[in-house]
Amino acid sequence: MALKKTSAKTNVVQPKTDVVKAEDPIKDIPIPSPTLPSMVNTIALSTDMNTIYLIEAGRVIPYSLYSIGGVLIGLIGNQLTVVSAIEPMPDSGTKTESARAAVIPVVKSLKVSVDKGQWTILFLPKFNRISIMGATDIDSSIRENTDQQLEGYLFDLREGYVNIRRSGNSLIAVSVSMKA
Repeated sequence: MALKKTSAKTNVVQPKTDVVKAEDPIKDIPIPSPTLPSMVNTIALSTDMNTIYLIEAGRVIPYSLYSIGGVLIGLIGNQLTVVSAIEPMPDSGTKTESARAAVIPVVKSLKVSVDKGQWTILFLPKFNRISIMGATDIDSSIRENTDQQLEGYLFDLREGYVNIRRSGNSLIAVSVSMKA
């Protein structure tokens, strides 16, 4: 702290203060960068398939799939949102639907193994759907493998939201309808 003497005749010392007057212009205040209002949020799944990332304008927010209820993915307007679920989702008892390569069904629930496959997730804003796609039966041997299995699943976010979580070696996704 800088000190100044108040007069030559006294030894009284007072702290030096910088006084800001109302008429002084505001300086050196950081202004946040404006976000792009036309940018649609998107999501990504980590390569270890334990975390979903919500990607917004200027930031990335991680969500653990091992949290108690996993994560909930939905729409507010046409903007993608992700939140941590605070309680486990009830078991719907719905059978898992599966598809290979060309035809990708809209499914209600899904349970896939992460042991012998690599999965990814993406948001399709034009259709307000989430796609979970993966290469299964990955063979890392030296020989050429031309018949890798590809799988894909779609979840429609116009009907509700999707709960995604990890359980052991499985990735579980359940569509929850908001329509009565």
